[in-house]
Amino acid sequence: MKVERFSTTLTSRHEGLAVEVPFDPTLRWGLPARRLDGGQHGHPVRGRLEGVPLESVVLADARGVFLIVPPTTAEAAGVQVGETVRVSLEPMSVSPGGSNRPAESSRRAARKRPPAVS
Repeated sequence: MKVERFSTTLTSRHEGLAVEVPFDPTLRWGLPARRLDGGQHGHPVRGRLEGVPLESVVLADARGVFLIVPPTTAEAAGVQVGETVRVSLEPMSVSPGGSNRPAESSRRAARKRPPAVS
């Protein structure tokens, strides 16, 4: 799956720190939103903010599509609300064992599995 790169402004929302995502992940990646902890629906992602690794979620509401930015990520990147940041994202999927990995890696692994014996 292609990594998406964009620049956007770090903002503060009632969910905490966030950045606007300039695309709809469902349309761009062809993956439906998943039910997340707390009952929300969104897209688990991994990527980088100003070069600092992050794992988070992309959510949508009436105001748009946004990425929740962990405060520790913003701090490590040395950025504050109102500053423009560079972001790269790719979707994560949960493997049967429960670990997260990029969706493309999961599909490749699935293609390499031998057929089930009945």
